[in-house]
Amino acid sequence: MLNVEQAAFPTFTPHPDGSLVAIVPAYNAQEFVDNAVGCLLADACIKAVVVVNDGSTDATRECIGRCRDGLPDPERLIVIDQPNAGVSAARNRGIDAALQLEVGRQIVFLDADDTWFANSGSAVHERFAASPEAALLVAARMEVYPGTHKQARGNAPDAAWSKAPITDRAIVFEPVAFFGASGMCVSRHVLEAGVRFDRAFQVGEDRDFACRALEHGPLLVSGEPLLTVRLFETAQRRNLTGATNMERWLDDHLRLVQKHRDVPGAEDRLRRQTDWLLNHALRLSVRHRMELVDEQMWSRYAALYREMGWRRPWKVIRRRILPASVMRLFDR
Repeated sequence: MLNVEQAAFPTFTPHPDGSLVAIVPAYNAQEFVDNAVGCLLADACIKAVVVVNDGSTDATRECIGRCRDGLPDPERLIVIDQPNAGVSAARNRGIDAALQLEVGRQIVFLDADDTWFANSGSAVHERFAASPEAALLVAARMEVYPGTHKQARGNAPDAAWSKAPITDRAIVFEPVAFFGASGMCVSRHVLEAGVRFDRAFQVGEDRDFACRALEHGPLLVSGEPLLTVRLFETAQRRNLTGATNMERWLDDHLRLVQKHRDVPGAEDRLRRQTDWLLNHALRLSVRHRMELVDEQMWSRYAALYREMGWRRPWKVIRRRILPASVMRLFDR
């Protein structure tokens, strides 16, 4: 049962400026960044877009420059260059820049290959105007799978989540995709209180950020999609659903569990997320014929299950012990 009662958060009154600022970290994003920036600037509610070029080695910087050169009001697009430091550092750099602006009651995070819908800013403003004490908004999204035959699909939250602000911080550990940073909208007062992305995480930093943000106000959930995200399912693409990131994802998930295990209501959700992640990693091992959960990592997860008193699910054990040739039959 979700706790949707109002907690003892500060009372905020709606601000007459309902404007938004978008932050886009970009690393080697020459294929997509102009689309992401153009879609954001097409939304009249987006008063500024801060793009942080995180040490790209391709033509990302030039693409952003062309976007800016073509604008009638180029001051809406702020470009920051930094040596490669990772997505958390890039978002934090963007936050610091956004807080220097007079506009932006909420800050919207997008990845450089996302597509923002033209009316999404109005939807965000409407939700925060009705609940000005809210700290964070997440929403449904459309998902596309480049390079595969999978059809685009919508990923929407449970309809009950949209009915009232949610004060259950642990909900961010539900094993669902829309608690990622893409499309996440955070109130300015949360960032002014000092909440930032933890650079110790390379994967899972968005859920860690969301959990800490919700110390400053409740969560809003929109059942209407705000954007389209691209999900790459090949081993070569550096995407969370691919094999390339799996070692650091597994490592960071252990850190996430240890950091937030004592948040009320978090343990069961973290257990289900752990079960899903291990099963996903082993399934990708079969698909790409790569060992993504080696003996050392398997031992670390076994130790976690013992420490937490969790039972390891049979599906995970079966994937670990049966030959890959057999598991490929199961996965057809």
